[in-house]
Amino acid sequence: MSSSVKKYIMSEVCGFCRGVRNAIALFDEAVKRYGKPVYILHELVHNSFVTDSMRARGAVFADKSGDIPDGAVAMIGAHGVSPEVESDLRSRCTVIDSTCPRVKALQKSARSVGIDQELILLCKKNHPEALGVLGYVKTPKVYPVHSLSDIDALPDMKSPVLLTQTTVSSELSAAVNEAVSKRFANLKISSGICNSSIARQEAVKRLASVCDRVLVIGSQHSSNAVELKNIVQSHGVSAYLIDSSKSICDDMLEGASCVGVTAGASTPDELIDDVRTFLEEYGYCGD
Repeated sequence: MSSSVKKYIMSEVCGFCRGVRNAIALFDEAVKRYGKPVYILHELVHNSFVTDSMRARGAVFADKSGDIPDGAVAMIGAHGVSPEVESDLRSRCTVIDSTCPRVKALQKSARSVGIDQELILLCKKNHPEALGVLGYVKTPKVYPVHSLSDIDALPDMKSPVLLTQTTVSSELSAAVNEAVSKRFANLKISSGICNSSIARQEAVKRLASVCDRVLVIGSQHSSNAVELKNIVQSHGVSAYLIDSSKSICDDMLEGASCVGVTAGASTPDELIDDVRTFLEEYGYCGD
């Protein structure tokens, strides 16, 4: 290691958002009130460490609603589900709904799209939040968009509405809004990006402007954590998505005098503290 002074800078906003903290608190309350097991459809949040911790405390994760037995205590995760899935669970189980309020607002917007209108949904492909939102749509004219390149393939529309998944990057959302607006003069836009996602994205941009390396703590299947890494890379700075300090190798830090650290909205404080300790032991000083 170099003898020169090296430092790390923590993002101003990182780690659990309010919706994730609420979902985990609801799970703990459910275990205390109803006992084990508490069934959870998919994951409560997209973080492997959190999922493993919850499993140890009494969670049983199900891939589909039919895997949850009648009479069970069932939780709907923070990403929400379709009305059909929720109705099935409520008809058979004691249901605890931990859907993020921002996701619920997006579901409400999707439901308000008229049957004669066209819905353009900017989202991550096959993401559970997007799949749940699509279950609220009445119109058969639905066009998922995952990138700017998808816009050219959109057909002519008479009354289009553009909605956005909560964890899409604000930069992509702005670019898609502008491109779709140019195609459809009567476009109605309702951005679903949550304030927590925007705050994290803006904070990581500031890290990218002063650091020569950025570590993003989060699981590989966490949409918002992946987005933070992509934002850093789009600004010409090397970024690595890591599960914990155990994922850090020498190559990630080689030649880096200033390392930025951020974390996805589903990353617990323990993992953030763990990475901070690792960097200090490696020779970095906190800024």
